[in-house]
Amino acid sequence: MFIQNEQGEILNNPVLQEAVLDAARRTVPDLALKLSLPPSSSEERDGQRLGFADIWLDGRSERFHTLQRNHSQLHDMGVLLSRLKDSHGNYPPLLIIPHMPLKQALQCKEAHLNFLDAAGNMFLRIGSSILFVAGMPRPKIHETDGSFKALATSAGMRILFNLLISPELINTPYREISLRAQVSLGSVSHTLESLASHKFIEGHEKNRRRLIQKTALMDLWASNYPLTLRRKLQAHRFSTTHSEFHADNLPSGSCWSGEEAAYRMIHYMEPLTYTIYSKSPMDVIKKYRLRADPQGSVEILDSFWPLDSQQDCAPALLVYADLAASPDPRCVETASLIRSRYLDS
Repeated sequence: MFIQNEQGEILNNPVLQEAVLDAARRTVPDLALKLSLPPSSSEERDGQRLGFADIWLDGRSERFHTLQRNHSQLHDMGVLLSRLKDSHGNYPPLLIIPHMPLKQALQCKEAHLNFLDAAGNMFLRIGSSILFVAGMPRPKIHETDGSFKALATSAGMRILFNLLISPELINTPYREISLRAQVSLGSVSHTLESLASHKFIEGHEKNRRRLIQKTALMDLWASNYPLTLRRKLQAHRFSTTHSEFHADNLPSGSCWSGEEAAYRMIHYMEPLTYTIYSKSPMDVIKKYRLRADPQGSVEILDSFWPLDSQQDCAPALLVYADLAASPDPRCVETASLIRSRYLDS
């Protein structure tokens, strides 16, 4: 097998770069691949690099739109799929990653998401040829989580979410931000400093600051939400005998997310599960006589932003994040539609 890296590094992490190339050589020695990624075509943001790659196989070539990340966390598979498919739509997506577990490799194959990893696992469609290798063990390679302080804590995630859904908040006093996000003043200061150091804030004068590169910020927030913030929102599952309870109005201080919110927003798929954010969960439980059930279809979580009394559904960013984190292909597809309709602008 012959693999060559031309016109600059394919990956910005040289250790991962060599590991991926070496693994591909070992895995398919009877094939010839050639990867090329001009440095000018790529952009890097917090451990993830977008760009292009050209791969030749038995005389055929294919250009890919690539996303390379320096860690193997794949809780955000839905976000990855949406991000790759919605960007540079003329080219098939290619994910380059330290390690692709078997379960996720099968998901990628089903979703037609090409990937290469440092263990020799791969899924590549080039012309009429398909390469699929899965189940190779995790290699010994240094990984970085690609995060920064604004995303590393639940407080930072609360603050960033409120800034994304209410852009004017960035020019208010820190105390106002802390009250809305329900965090300390110190957390506000650290988070804004982190955003500024990563070039996500433009302007320094009072009343003239604004978030920039919001699409990248929303992707980062949605990717980190399941691990950093969601698990701390006191999520509990319930079942109900009230088959039409979702057609009713929720008590004040509660709103829909996930499948039910998506149905109300774009009328695309019938919900099978029901996600509710509430500042008074007991009001919801009592009204619908919900019963605690770890396998129940109703999930209630604490809200973490000021809920409008007239708010029927959670902000589109949260609906998108909940759907994208689901292993259900229906939800991943719907997440992409929510993103296109409400977030891409």
